[in-house]
Amino acid sequence: MLGLRDLHASDIAGPNRLRRYKFLAAILAVGVVLSSPVAAHVASGAEDGGVAGHLATRLPAVEPPPPLWREVWIGADATSRSWLVYSGITIAPYSAIHDDGLRFRFASGYGQYRWQGKTTTADGARARGSGDFTYVDGLVGYLKRYGPLTAKAFAGLTLSSHSIRDLVLPNGTGFDPGEEPISGGEIGVKLALELWLNLGSRAWSSLDVNWTDAHDTFAARWRGAYRLWPSVSLGVEAIVNGDRRFDVGTLVEAPELERLNRRGGAFIRYEWFGGELSLAGGVSSSSDEGTRPYATFNWIIQF
Repeated sequence: MLGLRDLHASDIAGPNRLRRYKFLAAILAVGVVLSSPVAAHVASGAEDGGVAGHLATRLPAVEPPPPLWREVWIGADATSRSWLVYSGITIAPYSAIHDDGLRFRFASGYGQYRWQGKTTTADGARARGSGDFTYVDGLVGYLKRYGPLTAKAFAGLTLSSHSIRDLVLPNGTGFDPGEEPISGGEIGVKLALELWLNLGSRAWSSLDVNWTDAHDTFAARWRGAYRLWPSVSLGVEAIVNGDRRFDVGTLVEAPELERLNRRGGAFIRYEWFGGELSLAGGVSSSSDEGTRPYATFNWIIQF
């Protein structure tokens, strides 16, 4: 078939050529007329449920994903003298996991540790030993959002148990105040506060604090981070852990921090819709463990 690019001035000027293109124009006009009812039929079919309408109604509707209202986590923490594995679940029975509302939390952990006292005998021997640690938490809490700040508060009961084994006390060796190993199981009240603050679109900070009167155990962790990419954060952390050997009241009156377990390090966090992975590491220092490296791994999934 001829196109416009095939036409030359001499062709248009000739009478025979002119008749030829009149014939071509007539054919094109007939095609347009014949195609008009087809287009009209398709359009009317879409309006009154014809073929096109049925095709449109057969396409599946796009539904939003179901809300995430459960959060499960597992993790591990280790130094050269201790290790701990832990897991837990948080349930939001009446809201999504990131929305305001009631929370139920259950968690447990198990670990082992080795320690030594500071008092030495004439030949340099020290009191030393090892132990097992187990805990179980049952908490009720509430999440509340205040703009860029998310706050979670929990209260409940905890079971904390220490089993001391392989205790060695050389002749002439005793314990300095605060060095006595914790032994036995206790049930106590536990309180926890968790804060998360978005600092613009890229930076964030968090603070987690908890305390229980079971062995007067307490812990606090602060983190500050910057999002290198939307899903990857890099930051620093500072941690303090303690127990009845150096309770909170003593800490306020005479803050001899060398008796606490103090940590400082860095972490990387990878997050996605419905989960996250984080890995932290740094230096841990305490009177019974000395100064040693530590590492922490944590995995969270929401569904």
